[in-house]
Amino acid sequence: MVLGLARPDSPNVCGWIRFMKGSALIGFLPHTGTPRGFDLAKGVNFLGELKNPKVEHHNNKLAGELAALKINIAASDAEITPIGFGDLIFDNGDTTYKYNGYTIRQIAKIVDNFLSYYRNYTGIDWARFDTMLTKINNAFRGPYAQVSRSPLMLSGVALVDTIPFLKKNTLAKQVRLEFKPEMIDNTPEEFALYQNYPNPFNPTTTIEFNLPEDAFVTLKIYNILGQEIETIIDEEIYLSGRNLIIFNASDLPSGVYFYKIFAKTIEAESQRIYVDSKKMLLLR
Repeated sequence: MVLGLARPDSPNVCGWIRFMKGSALIGFLPHTGTPRGFDLAKGVNFLGELKNPKVEHHNNKLAGELAALKINIAASDAEITPIGFGDLIFDNGDTTYKYNGYTIRQIAKIVDNFLSYYRNYTGIDWARFDTMLTKINNAFRGPYAQVSRSPLMLSGVALVDTIPFLKKNTLAKQVRLEFKPEMIDNTPEEFALYQNYPNPFNPTTTIEFNLPEDAFVTLKIYNILGQEIETIIDEEIYLSGRNLIIFNASDLPSGVYFYKIFAKTIEAESQRIYVDSKKMLLLR
């Protein structure tokens, strides 16, 4: 799943979040932080793609509500829950509200755009977006029953006619998602530590690494004398896939530094240890 607009051609203009697997998405929820654009990850500005962030890295309630909304849309499109959710029309009865008349699917895309390109807009009412998405997500909240196990189908919890701010869209075509293995099988076969970017940098830089399976990760910074300067990650669990860390060196002087990763896979019976390091240059 992607939150925001994935634009690999514009990594210096906008930011987006990509989840490589369901467990990473679950680790991103729920959110309590102030609704806002995709501005900070671990307190540092980020642009481009942010993979598998944990909620403590980017605690943004609007991002959490958007993730939940996209899960609800996808579940309906795949006929796990009653079909047509994404094509329902939002109308809160306020004639001055500009997003009345849009489908839930369109609203999700609008929020994607504002989250990624918030730097290009002024006066965005983030709280109002958050209220709208929260209202939609809670519209069909309640106990449900499993209709069938294979394929998985769940019953609805309320009729659309009982939700005052949602209307049926009689013109919309019902969509069923086509799930392909290559859409979800993004786990790398090998461990890899990538060169930081930008490099040289001042004062922040991005460090990425691939994990072939879930692992306990430690990432440390050393000076040119081999002295440990800082521990960025200390024995934290990271999920398989490509992971991204933003390092802020605002307290360090210019010079050559090394970053070194220690990764120990979680499974004890087949435990593997990965170690690698690379050089980076801080220029003030």
